[in-house]
Amino acid sequence: MKFHKSFSRAILFLLSGLLISSGFAQDKKDKKEKSPYRFTIVTEVKRTPVKNQYRTGTCWCFATISFLESELLRMGRGEVDLSEMYVVRHTYPMKAESYIRLHGNATFGQGGESHDVIDQIRRYG
Repeated sequence: MKFHKSFSRAILFLLSGLLISSGFAQDKKDKKEKSPYRFTIVTEVKRTPVKNQYRTGTCWCFATISFLESELLRMGRGEVDLSEMYVVRHTYPMKAESYIRLHGNATFGQGGESHDVIDQIRRYG
């Protein structure tokens, strides 16, 4: 009986605390405050459209390929669409081989580095 009373008091105390704390919650502002700062475009550089990597851990490849595509545009070589997954397809087997050769003492995950992209382009075209 004593346990039941103290338990119900604890529940009552927690519920009253929740009700009281909700009164101090911040109100949502209805109108948006406009910032006086405005961006000024000084130079607009040609770039390729943003691509969706979805749920893959291949941001390293998407970022590097985007950089290379933008550099080709800057150099006047025209707009090209390089394949990110081509690079990834050649990178992961090499990472797996390294992982096995080093008996699990190498990193084998979704991540990569920019030099992986450059190495695969140099190796496989």
